[in-house]
Amino acid sequence: MDKLKIGFIGGGNMAEAILSALSRKGALDKENITVSDPSDMRRQILADKYPLTTTASNLEVVEKSEVIILAVKPQNLSPVLAELGGRFNPSQLVISIIAGVKIRKLVEGLGIDKVTRAMPNILAQIGQGVTLWIASQALSQEEKAKVRYILSMLGPELATENEEELDIATAISGSGPAYAFFFMESLMEAAKALGMSESTAKMLIGQTLSGSGQLVIESSYDIGELRRRVTSPGGTTAAALKVFEEENIKGAIKKAIEAAFKRSKELSELA
Repeated sequence: MDKLKIGFIGGGNMAEAILSALSRKGALDKENITVSDPSDMRRQILADKYPLTTTASNLEVVEKSEVIILAVKPQNLSPVLAELGGRFNPSQLVISIIAGVKIRKLVEGLGIDKVTRAMPNILAQIGQGVTLWIASQALSQEEKAKVRYILSMLGPELATENEEELDIATAISGSGPAYAFFFMESLMEAAKALGMSESTAKMLIGQTLSGSGQLVIESSYDIGELRRRVTSPGGTTAAALKVFEEENIKGAIKKAIEAAFKRSKELSELA
């Protein structure tokens, strides 16, 4: 597929994660990638780091792009909709990565039928993200292929027909890297308290979590069975898991995911 003219409205952390992924794939250049952001400093940072064009004008992004990625915060969406509503042409596609905001609201606010809602995560910056996405009915198979082409550069992508799953994905995979980092922070603190060097612990922790995730994807066993296969009765792993059970770690995780899911719903009301 020829290089697409892709525009970003919003140049924050998640937009930069996607830009990093596109850069790794050689898909960035000043002629094809345009990013708008209201911050002079942010635009300068992106322009210094990547081969792209930056602008303070959202309209310029729309005018120059085939695919427009909406990457603003939900609470900043209303003025963007007011500014850009009716300014798109029928051949353009919009991909929204805004948490909580439904396709119907974007279609009505932007005045364009071809809208995709996607939930990537920050791991896109190293091409290891995962993205769940859903497209409005107006997209043709060819247009869906364009969406898939872009999202596949971020890592594995998975389409769904159920938009409710996007809010669940926000709580599971969108926020998920932070949960993993929190767990790894805890492992790091424990390792250092026991006398291990930070450099050694970082390698052990990073590779263990990375490899565990890959095994979950590749194995024919479910996650519970994989855990049981590592846990010998009366062994060291069993001793650790017993503490997790006593502290109801699983219950705390469920409550945390429910809180994130609820917040995703609330964010749609702010937009």
